[in-house]
Amino acid sequence: MINRRRFLETGLALGGSALLGGPAGLPAARAEAPGAGKSRVVVSRDPDLRPRGAGPDSDRLLKLLDRTVQSLFDRDDPVQAWRQVVRPGEVVGLKVNCLAGRGLSTTIELVDAICERLQQAGIKARDILIWDRQNSDLEDAGFAINVRGPGVRRLGNEVLGFEPELATFGRAGSLVCKTLSQVCDAVINLPVLKDHGIVGMTLALKNLFGAIHHPNKYHLSVGDPYVAGVHALAPEVHVLYSIHGMIL
Repeated sequence: MINRRRFLETGLALGGSALLGGPAGLPAARAEAPGAGKSRVVVSRDPDLRPRGAGPDSDRLLKLLDRTVQSLFDRDDPVQAWRQVVRPGEVVGLKVNCLAGRGLSTTIELVDAICERLQQAGIKARDILIWDRQNSDLEDAGFAINVRGPGVRRLGNEVLGFEPELATFGRAGSLVCKTLSQVCDAVINLPVLKDHGIVGMTLALKNLFGAIHHPNKYHLSVGDPYVAGVHALAPEVHVLYSIHGMIL
């Protein structure tokens, strides 16, 4: 067990880390992680990930990611591990967080590593969709917009727009972006560990605020109960795993 203070102290002391959390339950058609029924968190470390204060070393980052996913699924091969997450023929969305711009957003090198392994696991490049709130957010973080391909697509919510009908869960109600509700078969959540002036420390769940129309109204009361409610607005789409998107 680890409390929030200890988590922060440990994480901020690392030269590089990747955190991957599996959910309590998966769709029946998918293989389940060991110990299904309980959340599982894997922490991988590499103190030499950033040589001499430079950006992440791509080769070391890929190995760090491989160790993380292999540990979660108890597999010797990283591609076999990723095949527990996705299936060929699916459209896989990578929900990044780019609001803070380059350097404080989901790490590009991590996204590239995930895209590489997804393709090796049988997902076509054009069936991988990197998305966030707006095209401008993605561009500010260093992701070039690519709406129609070829290759991995990258776009903001304004490209496809939002559902016309209000989705509700508990006290949360909003329009869900069509990228999430109509395009993605599975989503890998790539949040960043950050502090919000109203809500406090945020990570995985609040990253889905980027999937709805006008999320600002849900920052009240430290996000309670809105963060959880928003996460449940699109039950047909399974947010399977969350990977810490900013390498420390």
